[in-house]
Amino acid sequence: MAGRPRKPKAKKVLQGTFRADRNPVNEPAVEPIINLPVSPVSLNRWGTKYWDETISRLVDSGILMTIDLGGFEIICACWGRYKESEYDIAHDDDGKKRTTREYRKERGYSRRSMPEMQELRENWEQYSKLCKEFGLTPVSRNRIDLPEKITEVDPIEVLYKDKNG
Repeated sequence: MAGRPRKPKAKKVLQGTFRADRNPVNEPAVEPIINLPVSPVSLNRWGTKYWDETISRLVDSGILMTIDLGGFEIICACWGRYKESEYDIAHDDDGKKRTTREYRKERGYSRRSMPEMQELRENWEQYSKLCKEFGLTPVSRNRIDLPEKITEVDPIEVLYKDKNG
């Protein structure tokens, strides 16, 4: 796809740049998440922990909508598989810690041809690509333009401030 990525209608309205003649007629409306969903049972312990720690922040900021839950589940699964590969490399069968060098000697593989290291790299690449889509990196978070949260103002306080300066 050539050119800039499209902005959603809601973002254009917030920025004051919305024009009906330039907007798709049938743009799908997305629903916000009202009640936080529980983590899927398909996630391992690291993926579940990541889900529990991250989902509330994404929902509160307005980034994660109901339609995005499948993508977020994939992010959590990639993170879980990455941490699982990392654990398998750093621990032996008895759960005792070891260095990567000890693991390579034990397995007899060079670093590049070790299947576990390759799996670790692949999961990290998938995770990092998806994180950019959800604003989970500092650079991608900087590109998200969220509206300020509107707090309800008590009319009595406004009247009091107007009279007393």
